[in-house]
Amino acid sequence: MSEQIQVQQLQYQMDNVDGDLENMTEQKLKNRSDLLARQQKTKYYQKVRKNCPIKCLKLVHKCHIFIHQIWYDYLPPNKDPRYEMFTVSAETVSI
Repeated sequence: MSEQIQVQQLQYQMDNVDGDLENMTEQKLKNRSDLLARQQKTKYYQKVRKNCPIKCLKLVHKCHIFIHQIWYDYLPPNKDPRYEMFTVSAETVSI
């Protein structure tokens, strides 16, 4: 009779171990999936961080060129665009 009790206890322990193994396997897969998602997110942010200053500087440069082109196209030649405010009078606008 004691052997049957030991077998039942071992089977009960084995069932618990199997359940724990399944839970750990599911947790491992979930952790691996979370890790992969975080790695991809990190790579994306590193790429954005690396390229952002270059793109921002290019945009600022393009804006600078555009503003200077407007100054030189629409201001009278006797005014210095660095010191005068940009204004468009009715005389400079032709319809």
